[in-house]
Amino acid sequence: MNWMEALYRTYEDNAQQVGKNSSEERDLKKRTITPLFPLYHGSQNAQITVVLDGYGNFRRAEIVPTGSQQTIIPVTEKSGGRTSGLCPHPLCDKLQYVAGDFTRWTNNSKSGYKEYLNQLECWKDFDPSNATLSAIFAYVLKGTLLEDLVESKILPVNENSFLMKKWTGEKNDTPAIYAALGVVGIDAILVRWRVEIPGNLVPDVWKNKEMWNSWIRFQESRGQNTGLCYVTGETTNLATQHPARIRNAGDGAKIISSNDSSGFTFRGKFDDSKEVCGVSREVSQKAHSALRWLISNQGWRDDSQAIVAWSSRSLFMPGPWSDTRELLEMDPDEEPETIQYTAEEVGRKLRTKISGYKEEVANISKVFIMGLDSATPGRLSITFFNEMDSVEYWNNIEHWHTKCVWWQWSEKNKLRYAGAPSPRTIAEVAYGKSVDEKLRKQTVVRLLPCIIKRRPVPPDLVDACIHKACNRSGLENRDWNLAVNTACALFRYQFNSTQKQHHYTMSLDRTITERGYLYGRLLAVAELLEKAAQKASSDTERPTNAEKLMQRFSSHPHSTWQTLRKALDPYIQILTKNKPGWKNYYDKELASIHDLFDQTDFINDSKVSGEFLLGYYCQKSDMFNKTSSSKEEENSQPKE
Repeated sequence: MNWMEALYRTYEDNAQQVGKNSSEERDLKKRTITPLFPLYHGSQNAQITVVLDGYGNFRRAEIVPTGSQQTIIPVTEKSGGRTSGLCPHPLCDKLQYVAGDFTRWTNNSKSGYKEYLNQLECWKDFDPSNATLSAIFAYVLKGTLLEDLVESKILPVNENSFLMKKWTGEKNDTPAIYAALGVVGIDAILVRWRVEIPGNLVPDVWKNKEMWNSWIRFQESRGQNTGLCYVTGETTNLATQHPARIRNAGDGAKIISSNDSSGFTFRGKFDDSKEVCGVSREVSQKAHSALRWLISNQGWRDDSQAIVAWSSRSLFMPGPWSDTRELLEMDPDEEPETIQYTAEEVGRKLRTKISGYKEEVANISKVFIMGLDSATPGRLSITFFNEMDSVEYWNNIEHWHTKCVWWQWSEKNKLRYAGAPSPRTIAEVAYGKSVDEKLRKQTVVRLLPCIIKRRPVPPDLVDACIHKACNRSGLENRDWNLAVNTACALFRYQFNSTQKQHHYTMSLDRTITERGYLYGRLLAVAELLEKAAQKASSDTERPTNAEKLMQRFSSHPHSTWQTLRKALDPYIQILTKNKPGWKNYYDKELASIHDLFDQTDFINDSKVSGEFLLGYYCQKSDMFNKTSSSKEEENSQPKE
């Protein structure tokens, strides 16, 4: 199934959702949710509602609050994809189209009033029994919209009796319309209609299904452009233009476009764009509407990049771009104490959640994953499209979040959990938070097949994360911890996926004799020993030698250890004097690690691999968390 057919089938399977903001209540980010549009409809943000009676007389005008501006409007094939030039929407549009006195009040000669009025009249004549439509046409024909809005104190004017594009008076006296406009200029105000007729149960035109159906019938009665639809295989009315505004209301990029008939687009291959491919108007409208709806409801956005995962009958599924915390929604609400989710607990929660999804999609065989990005301001490219078996998809998601796992930390909620990092986090760890936008998005796309198809993580990304984690001196403490956690998760996933005899765990394994792992343990003990001496001598806490030399240690472990070991002597003396129990503890720990070394491995000064970070992290974690009630306080090791 191709991407357009998948979206078309999704629209058909969810036709009952048309016009509903189905996920508005569950959306925690309070973002605007784009509904599934009726056929030949779109949406725009309206700033003014004009209220009429059944005879087309002006009653009042209201400023639309910021959170209620999204408005479903009828669109033509051309206006739905308009980017420049005069091309009116049929009913609700900007002042330059709907106001007959636009030129008078703005001194702007670029008005589309006549085009708008002619189009509205054609629709009215097609459906003469539509009282709402007749009332709107009767009012628009008067050409007094701006005069009425000015007299109603909705729009302010300057001393020349022109609309004020910017408020120049006192700030406290700013008219409410400017708050509703946001970044939109006053010329771009969009007007929507309410027609109050006795017995009319839905006066809000943008919510009136009878108006939706009237426009659909009118559109389907219009001129024919018959041809073969490559999606359905039927001979039908083909689209000549395709919708824009896919990712948001201001998005002018199109997935399908063929407006360069005078250039080199078809030369040498085709005589006409119709020979390239044919898509019916209905299929194009429904597919693009479904894509808008999916991206708005459950898609992932990163600047111009959009990624969405769905199945045609079970929509609201977590996607492969989430980290484990987002997938399981583990954040506690107003939780005063730190919560820790172990790997076993996370795995159990994950299996329970995914089992629920598997039951929900038991009768659904396919899951679709689609990525979009802007090739140019006017062109939207499909960066990837995958069709997968639904059970395979969920099994692979579970595999990633239970295998590419290390301890993660949510600073905001004081939440420690065993989970997988998100693709964006991996990209920012590998290349830095200020990573080039294009490189970050490319990295996310490279990682998605690793999650949904169990492909190996690219080695260069693993190496980049390990290098960043070893470069401790160049990072803030929070960023460094994130880098270590991410690097450990990726290396462990990579190593365990290729090795059958030995797998690394998230806890300290005292039987491992691999030189990198052991050198990581030595560095951790050296760091904690020096910190313990600082505390014992009531010295100001400062970066330890182990922290400063971490990057050099990872590249030349033996020679650096010789330097570091000598630097520990003053701190060992401090512990001997002030905390002899602590000194004995660290001596035993260092001796036990040295005993595990093969002498050849110990004197090998070549660079260590990612095991170094695993040993370092596990050793520190073990020493922080270990407690013993049988020891006196001075003999117990320091805690973090």
